[in-house]
Amino acid sequence: MGTNRLGRTYRTGEVLPIERAPDFCLPTLQDAQIEVCLSAFRGKSLLLAFWVSWCPDCHAQLPKMEVFHRSLANDGSSFIREAAAIVTVNVTGRERHVDDAIPFLKDNAFTLPVLSDRGRETYDAFGLTSVPSWVVIDARGMIVGRYGADVPFIHVLETFSTTISG
Repeated sequence: MGTNRLGRTYRTGEVLPIERAPDFCLPTLQDAQIEVCLSAFRGKSLLLAFWVSWCPDCHAQLPKMEVFHRSLANDGSSFIREAAAIVTVNVTGRERHVDDAIPFLKDNAFTLPVLSDRGRETYDAFGLTSVPSWVVIDARGMIVGRYGADVPFIHVLETFSTTISG
């Protein structure tokens, strides 16, 4: 299921209203002493991706997100780096074991920023029901798209690209 501010709906019968993203602060998966808060991204468009290590759809989508993340990081335009970000959230409350994501990330050499949800706290706060799921947040902190596994990643990127203004 997915909807966006352009009025497009994907496998739903209604367009969800734009709403403020719930604030959160989560530890990074690599170092639990470091916390990252949604407020750190104010002024940037943000693509949040929620996933778990056992999910076949996540296995298919994470490499695409990795390529996108690397293209943002290596883009010759500093504008894009300053205007947009992608962050992933491992939904530990849906993992078989809390630490399952760590070897999965190492085995696949992912460099994506990964936050560790506190169980399902952030996942539930965004009203998500599947993995992978994506949330597109504009520079004002408003949710402009929420997508489940049945929506092609290219549609998520289309919405995300509309939030990056110059």
